[in-house]
Amino acid sequence: MIRIEHLSKIYKMPDGDVYALDDVSLHVRKGEFLAIVGTSGSGKSTLMNMLGCLDKPTSGSYFLNGEDVLSKKPRELARIRNREIGFIFQGFNLLEKMTALENVELPMMYAHIPRKQRRELAKDALSRVGLSKRLCHLPCELSGGQQQRVAIARAITRTPSVILADEPTGNLDKPTTNEILKIIKELNAGGTTVVLITHDSHVAECAGRVIEISEGKIK
Repeated sequence: MIRIEHLSKIYKMPDGDVYALDDVSLHVRKGEFLAIVGTSGSGKSTLMNMLGCLDKPTSGSYFLNGEDVLSKKPRELARIRNREIGFIFQGFNLLEKMTALENVELPMMYAHIPRKQRRELAKDALSRVGLSKRLCHLPCELSGGQQQRVAIARAITRTPSVILADEPTGNLDKPTTNEILKIIKELNAGGTTVVLITHDSHVAECAGRVIEISEGKIK
C-alpha cells in the first residue's frame, strides 16, 4: 500500500541544514496496522505529512497504492487525498457551527458528491461508529470521545485505502481511548490499512507492527 524509499526532508537554516527526516525507507502492506512511535520533535509528524500528501520531501520516492505521489501536481494530490486517504487528528477538526452529520458530509461536498448520496454515506458512517442518535448534535453538545467518533466517521465515508491517525487519542481519557482504539481496530479488521502516529507506547500496542522514529531516522 505504501512504499517509501530514502525519503529526506531538509530545512535550510542560518546555522546549517536541519533534517526533519533523514533517509527514511518504509513499506506498509495492504491491510496492515502500523504504529509509528516517537517523542516530540522526532520527525513522526513530518513523516505523517508526507504520507498524507500534505508536504513534499527534499529527496526520495513515495508510492501510494501503486501511484508515484511525488510526480503529481497539486490538483492530482488533492484527488489522491480525497479518494485514498482518511485522516484522523488529535484535535478532531470539527466545525463548531455544523452538526455531526454536516461535519461528516463536508469533505464529500468538496468532492462534488450529490447531496442525497453524501447524506446517506454520512449517516451510514456515523452509524458504524455508534452515533446514529447524534446526527443533529453540534460538537459542543458531544463529549470528546463522541467528537473523535465523528472525525472517524468523516474519515471512512468513502472507504479510503488507508487511514492516517495522528495522535487520535491524545486528548482523551483512558476509557475513551480504549473505545476509539477498538473502532480503529475494527476498521483494520475489515481490511483498511491503518498507520497510527503516537508518542504513547501503550496506544501503539494495539497495532500489528510498531516502529520507532528518532531524530528523523527509523530506529
